[in-house]
Amino acid sequence: MLTPLYDNILVKRLKVEDKTVSGLIITGIDQSKEYSEGEVLAVGKGYRTNDGGITPLSVKVGDIVLFRKMVEVAVGDEREELFIISENTVFAVK
Repeated sequence: MLTPLYDNILVKRLKVEDKTVSGLIITGIDQSKEYSEGEVLAVGKGYRTNDGGITPLSVKVGDIVLFRKMVEVAVGDEREELFIISENTVFAVK
């Protein structure tokens, strides 16, 4: 498993559900959203402050986060969509 450095986070992108609870298949799901949803798998130690200290991150392993698309660095393979993102691209935690 990769260990992110500093304020970086390793996330696994969650698949967009294309069925309703009752089993109806939804066509035309909007893939153009400006955000992705993912599960946090690992976090860095935190932000380095001007005086050399470390400020821990707000997210933790297991959190489900919403983050901006197109800012992630792909590190997974075709079986898993794994990305490293900076915590400042996360705008919500579920």
